[in-house]
Amino acid sequence: MDLVPLAFDFAEDDSCAHRDPRPLLVGPGQSDDDADVEAYLKTPARWNGKCMYQATEHAAWCEIPLAYIYTTADMTVPLDYQRNLVEGLEKAGRKVQTFELATGHCPNFTAPQGVVDVVNKVVSG
Repeated sequence: MDLVPLAFDFAEDDSCAHRDPRPLLVGPGQSDDDADVEAYLKTPARWNGKCMYQATEHAAWCEIPLAYIYTTADMTVPLDYQRNLVEGLEKAGRKVQTFELATGHCPNFTAPQGVVDVVNKVVSG
């Protein structure tokens, strides 16, 4: 968590925003002149950065079936961190159905069909 301030700009009220959203949210492979990317990068707003440091009171993952999409080009949550997260869930006794997409932190934007395919697989069992 010591590296979080390198990626995020924190204000005095602990709201934050990505310092460099293009590589952190979109990642590689998208054209620099892509109008959709430029429009997308105008949409993020500052958000409550304190939540990254606060303990949780209730973990839904304890009670529901789990699926996780590894985003292999994610520069916000590197793949090693993602794998560590899933390993932690499995060590806690949870089965995690995993998928992998070669995209960045926002696969809903950069690989929407891949996300749709994963959701369909999860829902159909």
